[in-house]
Amino acid sequence: MAAQPQFPALRVVLLAVSGLLALLGLIAAAMAQDLGIAIFGWGLIGFGLGFGFFLLKRGFDEGERLARQG
Repeated sequence: MAAQPQFPALRVVLLAVSGLLALLGLIAAAMAQDLGIAIFGWGLIGFGLGFGFFLLKRGFDEGERLARQG
């Protein structure tokens, strides 16, 4: 049987928050008029996407672990 990902409510909320952070960073980088805010915006984009992918990986890893245990 294929592994089912495990996504409890908190993980889904954190995924949504990380997506909103990435979107906020995109807006900040696009509207930046100096280098500091542009770097901050790109940092938010990187953090939001990285944290989102980390949460996805964690959910799939937990599903595989539970599938191996039976």
